[in-house]
Amino acid sequence: MIFSILISYLLLFVEKPVTLNYQIDDRSVLSLEGSTNITDFRCGCKDKFSKASLTADFNKYSKHVDFQNAQLNIRTTALDCNNRLMNKDLYTSLKAETHPQIKVEIINAIPKSSIKEFEQNKAYDYTAVTIITIAGKAMAQVLDVKISKVGQNAFKLKSTKKISMSEYGITPKSPIRLIKIDDKVDINFELIVKLN
Repeated sequence: MIFSILISYLLLFVEKPVTLNYQIDDRSVLSLEGSTNITDFRCGCKDKFSKASLTADFNKYSKHVDFQNAQLNIRTTALDCNNRLMNKDLYTSLKAETHPQIKVEIINAIPKSSIKEFEQNKAYDYTAVTIITIAGKAMAQVLDVKISKVGQNAFKLKSTKKISMSEYGITPKSPIRLIKIDDKVDINFELIVKLN
């Protein structure tokens, strides 16, 4: 999700890898959404993110970007479903004790159309290849990402990815045995990323 901060710089046809420092703004939203046989649920993320840096290698011809150290680490216990019992079962299902973080690593990004430079508040479509690690299991996932420039050095990234909990070896627990939790959940990102 962090790759948007590079685009304005990389579209200047930089051919060498570039290292940039960034900060994820507190107004960013991350959530996990799913459903049961009774109702839908949403677990928001209350994590705060430290300043970080990443390296990107931009191909000026294909506009393809390869990344190093572009990883977002989310504390599993920062997910909050506004229900103490549901939180406890979620943390148990996600094996928070032995795997305290959900990790999203960006491998590369490809624009879906040609871009010369980012215009303010206009959304651009990208495909990002990522590795998402949940409960200690890492799997490659392709994300459709919308990027928009929202300030001089600020970008908004928006993506939703439906995943199967069973693919990660997770059996969702329910606080009440009669409630059945669906295997499919949506991971939602709406990140505001600022260059430092």
